[in-house]
Amino acid sequence: MKKRYLFFIAILILTGATNSLTAQEKFEKESRIHADEVPSQAKQFIASIDYSGRIKWYREESLNEDSFEAKFKMNRKWHSIEFSTEGQLLDAEIELDWDQLTPETQQKIQVQLQSDCNNFKLKKAQVQYRGTTEEVLSLISLPCQAAQHPSVRYELVFRCKKNGSTDLYEYLFDSEGEVLLVNRIIFKNTSHLEY
Repeated sequence: MKKRYLFFIAILILTGATNSLTAQEKFEKESRIHADEVPSQAKQFIASIDYSGRIKWYREESLNEDSFEAKFKMNRKWHSIEFSTEGQLLDAEIELDWDQLTPETQQKIQVQLQSDCNNFKLKKAQVQYRGTTEEVLSLISLPCQAAQHPSVRYELVFRCKKNGSTDLYEYLFDSEGEVLLVNRIIFKNTSHLEY
C-alpha cells in the first residue's frame, strides 16, 4: 500500500513539473483606417513621440476584442502602438533582432521551443513595452534603458512543426525568457459556423 501511495505522489509531482503549455487560438484581422476614425487620446499619444514621418492607422479585430493600432518605421525598426477602442494605451511593440536578446534569454527560449516543437523557425520578433503612458514613451525614446525595465516582454512568432503538422505560434516571454503565453495563429475563423 505504501509503495502505491509513493508511486501516486511521484506521478502527481512529475505531471505538475512538466512545462508543457496548451496553446490558445489567436485570430486577428487588420483593416486600414483614416486618422479621423481614431480616438483623440490615441492620436495625442502618437503626437507626443518624437517622430515626424507617416503613421498608418489600423483597426484590429480579434476573437476577444477590437483595438486601434498605429504603425510606423523609426530608426530602421517597425513600431506598432496598440490602443483600446476608447484610446487607452495597451502596449508598444518594436521590431527586434534575435541577437539583441541576451544569450541567457536566447537559451531559455530555445529550450522552451525544443520541448514544444520538433522543428521551429523564427518568423518575427518584437520587444513589447507595457506600463503608464510616461513609461512607454520613455522606453520608446530611450530603448537602451529598456532591458532593465520590469515590464519588458518579448513577442516572438515561430513556425513550429509538431506531430506532423506545421503552424504559426505566437509566444510571449518575460524579460528573463520565461514563457507567459502561447497562441496558435489561425488565419480564418473556421471553428465557428457563420450564418
